[in-house]
Amino acid sequence: MTSADPAPVRPARVPYLDWIRALGAIAVVLLHMEVTSGAVEELAAANPLAFAVEDALLVPLARWAVPVFFMVSGALMLDPAREMGWRKIGRHVWRIVFVLLTIGLGFNLVEQFASAGTFGLAQVGGALLDLARGQSWDHLWFLFELIGLYAITPVIRPWVERASGRELGATIAVLWLLLCVIPMVNDLTGLELYGWVKLSYAVPYYLAGWFCRRHLDLDARVCAVGIVSIVAATVLTRSGIPNADGAQFPEWAFMLPYSMFVFCAVKRLAPSELPRWAQVLASYSFGIYVLHPVFNHVLVRVVDVATWPLALVQIALVVGGVLLSVALTWVLRHIPVFANKL
Repeated sequence: MTSADPAPVRPARVPYLDWIRALGAIAVVLLHMEVTSGAVEELAAANPLAFAVEDALLVPLARWAVPVFFMVSGALMLDPAREMGWRKIGRHVWRIVFVLLTIGLGFNLVEQFASAGTFGLAQVGGALLDLARGQSWDHLWFLFELIGLYAITPVIRPWVERASGRELGATIAVLWLLLCVIPMVNDLTGLELYGWVKLSYAVPYYLAGWFCRRHLDLDARVCAVGIVSIVAATVLTRSGIPNADGAQFPEWAFMLPYSMFVFCAVKRLAPSELPRWAQVLASYSFGIYVLHPVFNHVLVRVVDVATWPLALVQIALVVGGVLLSVALTWVLRHIPVFANKL
């Protein structure tokens, strides 16, 4: 390329990452659909087999959603072609903090009211204290993880840019061993094999996002490791072994290799053009992740769903969770203070 040639322009969007966003939004709604409907005692009692099957199926179909969300963040934030200094990182952190201080605090206030049956200064204080503890409703835990990941980004980006694929892969493997494998062994056995590594388990997922984007493709090895991992996770969650339910969560060893398999599979197989529905879900995916449980909880508390067929309840939870989250996100984006936040 001569000096007169124009500089290459990186596409603003990466199609397969948008596919991951869109599919991940559906997957996370499916997870909470099953949890919410299962919390209705009459439905759970009348449909034990259906819930047992769903519990097993949703491990491979949906448990990758939040882990791969971390990976997509890493695939973008660690890209050397993107400007990502402290000022830009600060804007990303503020976006998450703002969502926690508004939507997250709102969730906490509702939770305090639901627990106490009344509302006053004590409930406001409790909501603020929960937020300070990183306890903004159970499904927003991933936002606190993102703040930490964003904060370390300017520090690790120079090394990631210089590292070879082999070096980056080895680092991810060591972090996976220390932050996922050993804690899993501790939980299953009651041992305390070490206590000196204090990083979040989300860090290897974050690094794995860039590793999969830049260095890893779908091949027989990736397929084999991913499939074996998710089969093991699914079997363990249904085994009845004490604490083994953790096998389906990103904190344990199985979800990182499976999430890397899902990432690479979408990267290889997803069409380069997104249909309109996928574009919308990708664009609104963050809002869907944050807001969808609101509509699930409202439906099962306002409507007597215990008398409905289970399939109808679950379809309503999924369709309502997706469509109403998109609608509310659209509304919030048109409020100036929320612009560019969801």
